[in-house]
Amino acid sequence: MWIVECACRRFSVSAPTIERDLREIRARWSEEAAASRDDVRAELAAQIDRALVRVHQQGEVKALAALLRLKAQFHGFIAEKTETGGLTPEQEAALRAFLGTRPAPSGS
Repeated sequence: MWIVECACRRFSVSAPTIERDLREIRARWSEEAAASRDDVRAELAAQIDRALVRVHQQGEVKALAALLRLKAQFHGFIAEKTETGGLTPEQEAALRAFLGTRPAPSGS
């Protein structure tokens, strides 16, 4: 890691010392983040609610729809779209070439 190398040179300490310190810092930050997660979540929910009230009063339909969608995502009612790992254009072309053309419907 470049940060370890830079810290070793700057502070004249060994790499294991820097790595230990970084682990301790990450652990402390993780604990602090877990402790404040509920407060942050409540504040975000309140911000969304205040924005909903404001755009509703102003009659901004598109903004209202976007905020309602955001609120549903925030509360877990709508799942985030994930990358499906679909085919690249080259792979799709190769598959189409392999499968050939679709036969015409019969019996019309």
